[in-house]
Amino acid sequence: MKSIFISKQHVEVPKLAAACRLKGINLITESFINFEIIPTSVPQHHDVVFFSSPRSVCFFFELSQDNLFVKDYACMGRGTESALLEKGKVASFVGILSSDPSQVFRDFKSWLGNRKATIPHAVDSLFSIKQYLDALQLTFIPVYKTIPIHKVVPPAEVYIFSSPSNAAAFLEKNQVKEFAQVFAWGKSTQKYLISRGFSVSKTLTLADESELIDILNLC
Repeated sequence: MKSIFISKQHVEVPKLAAACRLKGINLITESFINFEIIPTSVPQHHDVVFFSSPRSVCFFFELSQDNLFVKDYACMGRGTESALLEKGKVASFVGILSSDPSQVFRDFKSWLGNRKATIPHAVDSLFSIKQYLDALQLTFIPVYKTIPIHKVVPPAEVYIFSSPSNAAAFLEKNQVKEFAQVFAWGKSTQKYLISRGFSVSKTLTLADESELIDILNLC
């Protein structure tokens, strides 16, 4: 294995970058999406705010007023929890496996009970959470949009896609090299790649760098 592509920025994968350097592997790090805030009004009072991504955390607080009151915060996973902690807030619920949204939503439903939840989201969100909770419990607030970036990257022997939107934007200008291995950063990405005709070698369950390094035998 001489080269690995991952649809993340270099600063997002320092452990993977270090492991590749030690093995003499060329790591290609390119995100194919950008994000833009959507000016919108955020109510002051919330029972629960559920964040599905670090971006939703950042844009929600950027749009919120100083007198914001939230009883409980909830997060899809540890990465989103970290973004919330940077805002000085603590999550009462954190999904165990963010790579498996369906399980996180089921656990969140049990934890939420009869309370209502506010969901800050991207305008192009899949809204998968609607399948698991009563619509009357949910309030959706669009806080940002995802903007695809179309560019060409060198071919690789291993491709790691971090989200459906990253994979879609990548495929606008690039092709996966024949006989290359394809990895998915979670089940949503796996589902998208399969829909595009790809055979996914492995889907991350923990969705973190350490798991990826282990799967790639870079330890």
